[in-house]
Amino acid sequence: MKTKLTHLHQKITRIAGTNWGLNKDLRRRLYKTVAERRILHGAAVWACPLSARQSRLLNSIQRKFLLNITGAYSTTPTVAIQVIEGILPLHIKAEQEAVYVRTARLRKTSNCNNINFNPNNYEDGTTSTKFHPAIFQLEDRIFLEKQFLPVPGLNIYTDVSKIEDKTGSAFCVMEEDITKYEWMAQLSLQVKQHSLPSRGSCYTGGLSLGKQDQPTDKGMVRQRVEPPSNCFN
Repeated sequence: MKTKLTHLHQKITRIAGTNWGLNKDLRRRLYKTVAERRILHGAAVWACPLSARQSRLLNSIQRKFLLNITGAYSTTPTVAIQVIEGILPLHIKAEQEAVYVRTARLRKTSNCNNINFNPNNYEDGTTSTKFHPAIFQLEDRIFLEKQFLPVPGLNIYTDVSKIEDKTGSAFCVMEEDITKYEWMAQLSLQVKQHSLPSRGSCYTGGLSLGKQDQPTDKGMVRQRVEPPSNCFN
C-alpha cells in the first residue's frame, strides 16, 4: 500500500508540480476524496487493532500529502501540520473507519480505545437494493387503484387531459368519499386551440352546472359539450 501511494504521489507531483497546480482547498479535497479513501480501503480487516508500526507507517504516508496541501517546510513536524489543517491523524482515521464499518455495516461488536460499540444501539441503514433487478415486479411497487383522501362534504374534481393527441374535459363529483357522478367528453380539434369558458354556480340547497357560452364563430366548433342538467337525479 505504501509503495502504491508513493507512486501515486510522485505521479501527481511530476504532472502538476509540488503543489499539484491547484489552490489549497482543491488540494485538501483531492486528498480527502482520493488519497485517504484509497488508504482506508478495507480498514475493517487490517486496522482493528493497529500496531505501533502500522501507526508510524500511516503517519509517514500522510505526511507527504500534508506537505503538499500546506506548502510547509519539510522540517515541520507532522503533528503540527495535522493540527493546523484540522486533519485527523491517519491511524486514528483508520481505527474510526474500521469501527464504523464493523458496527454499522457488518453489524458486529467492535472495540476501540476500550470503548465497546454494540450494533444494536445504532439504527440499521436502509438500502433500496434488497432484491435483484431481474426479479423486480412493478406491480408490487405501484398501486393503480384510485386513492382519495377522505374530505367531508361535497367535492368536485375537474381535469383537462390530452390522450392520443385529443383534448378532453371531465369532472367527478364525490360526497363523503363516495363517487356520486362522473362525466367526460372529447372536444374537436378546433376547440383544442380555443378553449371555451364554462360557468358553474353552487347554492346551499343543491348544485347547478351552467351551460357553456355560445362561441362567436360557429364554424370553429363542431360539437357543443354540455353536461346534463339532471346529473344528481
